[in-house]
Amino acid sequence: MTEERSRINRYNTYQDGSAARDLSVMPLPEERTHTVRRRIVRKGVHKEESRKNIKMLMLVLGVSAVLFILCAQYLGARGIYSEKALEVENLQKELKEITMGNDEMEDDINTNIDYKQIYDTVTNDYGMVYPGDGQIRTYDAGGEGYARQYKDIPG
Repeated sequence: MTEERSRINRYNTYQDGSAARDLSVMPLPEERTHTVRRRIVRKGVHKEESRKNIKMLMLVLGVSAVLFILCAQYLGARGIYSEKALEVENLQKELKEITMGNDEMEDDINTNIDYKQIYDTVTNDYGMVYPGDGQIRTYDAGGEGYARQYKDIPG
């Protein structure tokens, strides 16, 4: 048993018979030199890496700022579009109400017209009559939308 205790104290691990030691407790000498070399190399490269990191950080910040500005402009434009769409909708409702009011007014006017009374007034009070066959004359205006009268129309 004393031999086993000396083994425990010597390696700081328990070793039973032919079982192998746990080598993860102590790094091998090659690993130690490798990590030292890595640290030495990293110290020289540290400035270059920090410059790359700063450049990358600036790039990410620039892209983020551009995206933020684009998003803000998009939301602003969308808000204006929504306001204009609501304004158009309100104007269409107003137009529909005015059109309905005009149609109702036109119907009221047309229902209150007494065509017989108008005919009696025109023929009896003003002496107007329908034109006869020989009284209507037509002429060509020359293709224009209107005619200017410089002389009397021949009778």
